Amino acid sequence: MKVNKFLVVTMILILAISLVGCQSDDKLEHSDVQGYAEPMSENILIAFSNGDYEGFIKDCSDTMLGQLTQEVFETQILPITDVIGKYQEGSKEFVTAKQVDKNFIQVVYNGEFSDEEGNVIVTITFNTDEDNRKIEGFVLNSPKLQKM
Repeated sequence: MKVNKFLVVTMILILAISLVGCQSDDKLEHSDVQGYAEPMSENILIAFSNGDYEGFIKDCSDTMLGQLTQEVFETQILPITDVIGKYQEGSKEFVTAKQVDKNFIQVVYNGEFSDEEGNVIVTITFNTDEDNRKIEGFVLNSPKLQKM
């Protein structure tokens, strides 16, 4: 089970790193992203905590949907809640946002989870398509997750 969790976290990190490989320093204000980032981020965090696959993938891109089957969600993503617990609804606090490149925007939050003493860093990457905004990456990081 630990190996599966490690593989999932590693896979998500690789996806996130690949998305930020051509990174620029175009910092954005909270007001630039809050209209879409706040509800989509809250939704994916609540769905993650509730084990709600359909809710989790609701705002995900086709690329993420292709990699994140229900089986992968249940066997490799959900067990992360055994480590950090459940997301404390409404606890996320905006930290920063930046335009990674012309295709992606990365938003970082601190969030509270029931079994993690400190904050969990929540990084969500969005596409820049204003007509079809989707989540392209979802990464959680915390002291307990780093020990996995």
